[in-house]
Amino acid sequence: MFLKSVQIKISAVVLVLLLLNTAATVLIMAIINSPVLKVIFLLSALLLLLFVIFVVLRLVVLNKIYQLEREVDIVAGGTLDHTFYFKSDDEFEDLADRLNNMFSTIKKRNIDERAALIDEITALENEKYLLNVNDGLLFIDYGQIISDYYSQSLVEIFDRDEIGGQHLSDFLFPLKEEQREKRKTLEKFIIGLFNNPDLFDSIDKGNNPLHNIWISRNDGRRILIDGTYHKVEDKGELVQIMIIFKERTEEGLLEKKLDEKDMRSSFELESIISILRAGPGPFLQFIQESDGLLGQFRSNILDIHSKDVIEHSFRVINSMKCSASYFDFKSVEKLCHNLEDILSEFRKGDFERKEALDIIIDDIYIQFEHINHLINRFGEFLSSEEGKIYDTHKNEQDHFFDSLKIMMTRNADYLNKEIEFSFHSDFENFPLINEIKNPVIHLLRNAVDFGIELPSERRNAGKGEKGKIDISISETKERGARITIEDDGRGIDFEKLREIAILKGFIKKEENPGQGNLIRTLFKSGFSSRDDISGLSGRGVGLDAVKEDISRLGGKISIKTDHLRGSRFTILLPPGLY
Repeated sequence: MFLKSVQIKISAVVLVLLLLNTAATVLIMAIINSPVLKVIFLLSALLLLLFVIFVVLRLVVLNKIYQLEREVDIVAGGTLDHTFYFKSDDEFEDLADRLNNMFSTIKKRNIDERAALIDEITALENEKYLLNVNDGLLFIDYGQIISDYYSQSLVEIFDRDEIGGQHLSDFLFPLKEEQREKRKTLEKFIIGLFNNPDLFDSIDKGNNPLHNIWISRNDGRRILIDGTYHKVEDKGELVQIMIIFKERTEEGLLEKKLDEKDMRSSFELESIISILRAGPGPFLQFIQESDGLLGQFRSNILDIHSKDVIEHSFRVINSMKCSASYFDFKSVEKLCHNLEDILSEFRKGDFERKEALDIIIDDIYIQFEHINHLINRFGEFLSSEEGKIYDTHKNEQDHFFDSLKIMMTRNADYLNKEIEFSFHSDFENFPLINEIKNPVIHLLRNAVDFGIELPSERRNAGKGEKGKIDISISETKERGARITIEDDGRGIDFEKLREIAILKGFIKKEENPGQGNLIRTLFKSGFSSRDDISGLSGRGVGLDAVKEDISRLGGKISIKTDHLRGSRFTILLPPGLY
């Protein structure tokens, strides 16, 4: 019952007053004899009683009700932060507490409603902004899930609908297997930003996994995009990352054209120098051979998921790379190196850049067209009076030696090594120069890269600073041919070779193969004695390709090596080849 204790207090007071009034009335009525005075006294006593009761009600109830009214008027005026204070031991204090709780609830509800209204207005403003912003903009949380707020330009750039709710990697790299490495790199990068927001300040072109990447739209068109990252914080805490994408397809294509123009100019200069040195004949042969190799490679692409096809493709491209190196065609050599990079990814099961193969092959063909054009121009020049002074019929063997010497010096400089290169032949002009060219180039490059030590290492080993490499061509008694390539470098460390072969799975740990079996491991497809890849080696192709080329001629190759003293490779070709 409401105000129960107040009612009890009032009832008690009224009862006491009534008893006192009754007792006083009885006593006084006994004293007064006049009936009129008795009536007047009774009325006066009753009025006094009512007045006393009113005063009691005013003190106990009405004053507090008036106070409540004033407090309610204050709150009704909009002051929801006002609090009632009652010092009382009855229900009025409890009522004040209940009113305080009620107004606190109303205040909280108003705040929530105002916040919801603000959020709604903000959402409408954001939606309006996102519809009109020119950049592809999205937000991701710690789980890398794209929020439902993203710009209309993002939809147009990527040609995708219903972007919200997707994982960022699924949105950008939907091919989970073929794009596994890119997905992993991106996810690791985003997690790093959330865990350490200071990393935002160190993002640059080198470490940004979304800098200038090519992706495929739903309509099949390839576009170049560039992504930048921005913090979204709440009370100093990183809660979301905003990524802004800009399409750079036109800029990328323009840069590619400029690069091609620069490369073409550089390539023309390379070609002119080489043609002047060798004459047009070797170049026409190089183009014809390379055309055949590229044809094989294009056929291989159709079944590129096969391990054997990948290894064969490596040998094909490596052979063309050797020929390009021989002629000092840096641009073609670089393109072949790029093809090897992609094939290395194929070896690991990552086929994401398969589409790039055709683009690089087309670039190589463009270079060949320039060579043909230059050869035609060079032919016209040679027929002129000025061109007759040039000797374009140089001995092919002499040209071979001169080109090898230039190539070897260039490779040694690249590796900060010093070499002395010598060449000897029993033939005036060995007729199989073109047939042995690629195997010899492979072996010479290996001699510089693996065999010859750095000058400081050679000094410590008691050798001269310059490494010696010798190539000789002689005729056997059976009228076959012997080609030897010898160096005074570090030779083969068979213990180290065994460890590498075990590590890479070419032999089992419990096996203890002899030197002959370890040497045979060197000629296995995919084997390389180093983990890093240089411009000269590390692909696991060289000696495998050498063996295949020699076997095609019906020949054999052998190795004699002395650890820390050097190695000799001997190629024996059967009679009847010339």
